[in-house]
Amino acid sequence: SAASDVYKRQWKNNTSLVNGDDGNESIILPLNESGELLSATRTHIDHHIDISRSKDFGCSWITEQAVTLCMQHPGDLTRLKDDHILLTYATRNKGMTGISFRRSEDEGKSWKAPCSIVSLPDAKDFGYPSTVQMSNNTLVTAYYLSNIENHTRYHMGVIIWKLDESERTNS
Repeated sequence: SAASDVYKRQWKNNTSLVNGDDGNESIILPLNESGELLSATRTHIDHHIDISRSKDFGCSWITEQAVTLCMQHPGDLTRLKDDHILLTYATRNKGMTGISFRRSEDEGKSWKAPCSIVSLPDAKDFGYPSTVQMSNNTLVTAYYLSNIENHTRYHMGVIIWKLDESERTNS
């Protein structure tokens, strides 16, 4: 799409996506041809995800809101075929570990309640989900993990799911 041409531009100045130095591991999603970008950025202090927005091709950013609780990171943003935005992320809270998602119907201004895609109760290290939507609207989310019952080394997990089924189980 023309919005993806934003990635082909060369940024001449460094800009900060979050207030101060409290962020890393950002994912940027072009929203339109007018230069509006959305970013999901992991914070350092308590490891939640902040949503930031640029309206000038990334020259300046405004942090709008936190979209996850502490120890829920890092995130991935996917534009869905219905024009909604999907945020997937690792939930690393004691007693509640897995891959979760939230969905926005208004370009990231507000987000539906968090839901779980997959529970990973025995995983010691996992995350960095990446999601694509297939032609039949099925979603495929890949993530890395280690130390589960059937495989103790690092490997990639993949889950195939549909949005409407998963939104029934809030996490």
